[in-house]
Order: sequence, then C-alpha cells, then structure tokens
Amino acid sequence: MLLICQAFFAIWGLFLFIGYFYIFRRLYTAALKRQAEMEKTASMKLKLPGTSSIRKRMRLTLTVGVKVTLITAILGVLCAGLQVYAMVDVYGVFSTERPEPWPWWSFKFSFRLIELAMCVTMSYVATQPFR
Repeated sequence: MLLICQAFFAIWGLFLFIGYFYIFRRLYTAALKRQAEMEKTASMKLKLPGTSSIRKRMRLTLTVGVKVTLITAILGVLCAGLQVYAMVDVYGVFSTERPEPWPWWSFKFSFRLIELAMCVTMSYVATQPFR
C-alpha cells in the first residue's frame, strides 16, 4: 500500500507541474498585457512626474507572482522526485524491512525543507495585490 501511495503522489506532482508549465506562457503573456493596460490607464489619469515609480511598482506585482508560482511548481517536482528516491532507495520497492535511519532522516529533512520553501513562495504570491 505504501508503494501505491508514494507512486500516486509522485505521478500527481508531475502531472501538476506539467500542467502549470503548459499554461505558464499564457499566464505570463496575459499578465504583461493586463499590466500594460493598467499602466496606460494610470499614466492617463495621473499625468504626474512621479508616474514612473508607479509604473515600476505595477510591473513587478503580477508578472513576479506568475514567475514565483512557476518556482513553486518546480519545487513541487523536486518533492515528487524525492518521493521517487524514497520509493527506490529509502524504503525499497518491495522491501519489508525497516528503512535505515540516515537515508530516512535525510529524505524527511530535505522533503520538509522543500515543503517549507513551497509554503514561503505561495505565501509571497498570496500577499501580492492583483495589479
């Protein structure tokens, strides 16, 4: 049962990454178009000398959010890869023995670090305004 659950997790993670990587170009292009429209609207409304700083801030929000989400997806693939490593090396594919302590500890530690990095990147994207 452990093998089935780990294989499902690895396949699901790869499926999610491939899906996001497939739509990344469309999301990034749409973000650039939306920001260009917002810059036009803001520059027409404000007509102030400090408009360039507003443009720079607006440019950084949406496109950076899409790029950071891509980084999160890549971290998800690393989690899936670690799961495959655990299936093959740490737990053994059809082994009934307990795993060795150091490979198990290194797998769990690195897996949790990558999960923490995913949480940080997702939190960063969630705190960005939609501009």
